[in-house]
Amino acid sequence: MAYYVQKYTLENGLTVLMVPQHTVPKVSMQLWYDVGAKDETSGKRGAAHFIEHMIFKGTQSLSESDINKIVYKLSGSCNAFTSHDYTGYLFEMPSQHWHKVLPIMADCMQYCTFDPEQLSSEVRAILQEVRLYRDDYTTTALEYLTQSIFIDHPYHHPIIGYRDDLLRLDQESIKQFYKNFYMPNNATLVVVGDITPEDAIQQVEASFGQIPRGVPAHDRTWSHQQDITSRSITLYRDVQQPMVMLTWEVPGFKEQQSYLWDILSWILGAGKGSRLYKRLMTERDLVTDIQTFVYDLFEHGQFVVYFQPRDLDQVATISNIILEEIDACRQGSITEQEIERAKRKTKMDFVSVFEDFERHAYLLGKFYLATGDEHALYRYTQFTGDIREHVQSLANGYLRSSVMNTAQVLPIP
Repeated sequence: MAYYVQKYTLENGLTVLMVPQHTVPKVSMQLWYDVGAKDETSGKRGAAHFIEHMIFKGTQSLSESDINKIVYKLSGSCNAFTSHDYTGYLFEMPSQHWHKVLPIMADCMQYCTFDPEQLSSEVRAILQEVRLYRDDYTTTALEYLTQSIFIDHPYHHPIIGYRDDLLRLDQESIKQFYKNFYMPNNATLVVVGDITPEDAIQQVEASFGQIPRGVPAHDRTWSHQQDITSRSITLYRDVQQPMVMLTWEVPGFKEQQSYLWDILSWILGAGKGSRLYKRLMTERDLVTDIQTFVYDLFEHGQFVVYFQPRDLDQVATISNIILEEIDACRQGSITEQEIERAKRKTKMDFVSVFEDFERHAYLLGKFYLATGDEHALYRYTQFTGDIREHVQSLANGYLRSSVMNTAQVLPIP
């Protein structure tokens, strides 16, 4: 791709990734912290997500209304996101004003107050979010299955946390978590859009340069004992349409195998030209929906086949057909035509990323935090080996029936 990321590191350790893109007069800024739900300790689950809610609620010099008014008057917007592996805060601004929110981002890095009254108010909003989250049955089923698979790893715990932990989180415990991880040498600022890198660095230095380095809170390594096991969960909900997921544990996003897994996904179940769409929908009309995708956490991932059966009695038949096609891929039945279609579809999805500054900045930040390579995003499709051979090897190594996990969402009996 014709995009060139420039990397700069401030003396205090803040990494800055810049991609000039002058097609539209706006800028997307995303401040990524290398901290997520996997860094939380027992009794404090949900702290990273709680801080996401609180980060713009006020600092020693700015109130929540001050931050909102400044962003609104500059015709911008702000948001945030939390995962198991990272937390991010983003601003979308017109290019003539983008640098004016850098002082806000810097202020929020070191001077958030976490006012007790604000905490008490916000915990109610998060508990409501927990209830709404539980109404997304597909996501809930995948989360429960993830908890079952990674019982010895922090991925076992939900990003949003537990109700009892959330009610116990106070100003002191939130501030301690904030102090442990919200520091320049644990952060990456991604800037994509209508900028000049030289000017951008001057603006970033002016806002962030005086913030002192921090000391990492603890050794951030986690173990997970893999075994030849097959796990299954069933959720009963007030639904008319059952939902089923078959998943396999695969290497995490940081292993940089995403392109090959995406190729396999297109071959198996993504789109009308895939094997499972043809067999389960076109030929036999057994499902109303069929999808394949990778749940790509940094440390460990899951390859997922999701379907909605027309008839609950046909779930076993559908699952057997899925396993037949996976076994065929494992045994070398993948054709060059399938590979070419998958490559074309993957390339189209990849190219579309760069039409949206926010998506571009998000994937740049995600690839960098996972790999430490600022060019990893742009090398995503540049695979030089025998794709067919490598995809077959992945299927053969990881997609075995003996390690298949199952999640079902079924109507209440």
